[in-house]
Amino acid sequence: KNIGISAGDLDLVVAARGPGSFSGLRIGMAAAKGLCAAAGCPCVSVPTLDVYGSLVPPGTGTVTAAVVDAKKNRFYAALYRDGERLTDYLDAEPGEIARLAAAHPRVVLTGPHAGLFLERLGAAGTAGNFLRDPDCRAGRSAVLLRMGMEAFEAGLRDDPSAGPLYVRPPEARPSDGGA
Repeated sequence: KNIGISAGDLDLVVAARGPGSFSGLRIGMAAAKGLCAAAGCPCVSVPTLDVYGSLVPPGTGTVTAAVVDAKKNRFYAALYRDGERLTDYLDAEPGEIARLAAAHPRVVLTGPHAGLFLERLGAAGTAGNFLRDPDCRAGRSAVLLRMGMEAFEAGLRDDPSAGPLYVRPPEARPSDGGA
C-alpha cells in the first residue's frame, strides 16, 4: 500500500523453501501462497542452501559450504562448486561436514550461521580448511530473486500443494489422544 501496488499488480512471488526453522518455513510458504492466491500469480521457491551456495561465481572451481543452524549441535548444509550442488542437503554435525569438506583444498564457508559453525568446529579441534565469507550473515534476497526469476523463465512453477523443504522430520507429532 505504501508504495502504491496491490496484490493484483504482482506477476510472480519468489520465496525461500528451506531447510530452516520448521515454523519459519511454514509461515513463509503460507505467506507466499496467500499472496499468490490473492494476486492470481505463480510462486517459485528456491532452496535456501542453494541461495547461499551460489555465492562464488561459476568457473572459479572454488567449493562453497553453505550452513544453517539446525539446532542440537547440527547444521543443515550442502557443498557446491561452480553453482552445482556436490552433496545432498545434509542435517549433520559440524565434524561430519568438515570431513566432507576436507576432500577439497579450500572451502568458502557461508550462510547465516557460519560463525557458529566455526565455533563448534574450533571447540572440537577440527577447524579444517575453511575460509569464512566476510558477508556470510548478509541477506541474499537479490540472489533469491535472481534464482527464482531464472527458474520461472525456465518454465518452473511451484505446485500449489508443495510445501517447504524439510531435511529433518519434525519433532512435534500429532497426539494419539492417549495419556
